Amino acid sequence: MANLVGLLVFPFAVMLNGWVVSVLWDWYIVPLLGANSIGMAGGIGIALIVTAMTYQRNAESGEVKNLFESILESLLRSVIILGLGFLYISIWPV
Repeated sequence: MANLVGLLVFPFAVMLNGWVVSVLWDWYIVPLLGANSIGMAGGIGIALIVTAMTYQRNAESGEVKNLFESILESLLRSVIILGLGFLYISIWPV
């Protein structure tokens, strides 16, 4: 049952992650480097590339997470990263 819920939530997790990347891009990369703004699709693409290049599986722990736990962890990580980015840009504007 949890894996079914995970499959239903997965597209929203991907979209949230892409949105977070696009917002952070607009906050930091555009002002610093003069790059063009990217939309959610560009954010999703960048997030997928970074995930594919940095994915590490922890097989030694013996812990097997179900799909729902993994997606929930991804959602929480996205929200925390966005919050930290907002805090940083609020304290030290670019």
